Amino acid sequence: MFIQEIQDNSGPTDNGVVIADITMQALANAIVNASGAQYDFVDIPPVDGMDGGEPGGNIRQVYFYRADKFKLAGNSTIGGSLDATAIVVDSNGELGLTFNPGRIDPTNAAWRASRKPLAAVWESILPGSTGKRFFTVNLHLTAKSGITTVQGNARPPVNLGVDQRTLQVETVASFVDSILGQDENTSIIVVGDCNEFLMARSVFASFNDTLMDVDEVAGIEDVERYTYVFDQNNEQLDHLFVSKAIAGYGVKVEHIHINNWASTISERASDHDPSVARLRVC
Repeated sequence: MFIQEIQDNSGPTDNGVVIADITMQALANAIVNASGAQYDFVDIPPVDGMDGGEPGGNIRQVYFYRADKFKLAGNSTIGGSLDATAIVVDSNGELGLTFNPGRIDPTNAAWRASRKPLAAVWESILPGSTGKRFFTVNLHLTAKSGITTVQGNARPPVNLGVDQRTLQVETVASFVDSILGQDENTSIIVVGDCNEFLMARSVFASFNDTLMDVDEVAGIEDVERYTYVFDQNNEQLDHLFVSKAIAGYGVKVEHIHINNWASTISERASDHDPSVARLRVC
């Protein structure tokens, strides 16, 4: 699972705490209680106050995974807040990462006051698995704070942060290119809260030759692609991109509109709707 906006153990209390093991364990326990499924989790804590979001919360992206099905590939250590991970070929000739998981170019100015992407390389341990590795990138791009509505007086509407989001996507695209430059048939999944619409084509232009939008591949109707509602407008802010190796197998995806149309705010688990996809990765 690709999860965004996990806060540290003290929530919005600004006390210097950055670790989130209690927060993540609470979520893992809730999943067990609801489904019986046991998930492990992995993250990289940010530098205190440097990744945006609610002051004191130190939000970050997290992977939740079934340790009976998948494992982090290779022997690389987990990176630190400011450690940049990079592609490496290990002694077995397999593609890996220098830090796994690791952050993508975290000191780049594109990530100022914003969440740094969390990259990882995995392999299946299920019986009959090919053992082929696949890569993931968990995104949360800079927010749309301060934008105008489509009904507002400003024409065209003001889209604050668009330049920074464009730079962020370009940074991730360079990382993806470094993987595909080693093996163009690598399976790569890039997922997250992008805080941007695909119709802002210039923002995602650097993905055009390497990654494909899952909604497009799966043929999801336009009216069902939204994951967020703002000023009564259904918006597609959360995106899932895959490399051609995955798209070639065919994909399935559904956006579960359970939060945005809840009858009360207290019934919502989030202000975004979750998305569920079935992908062949190895």
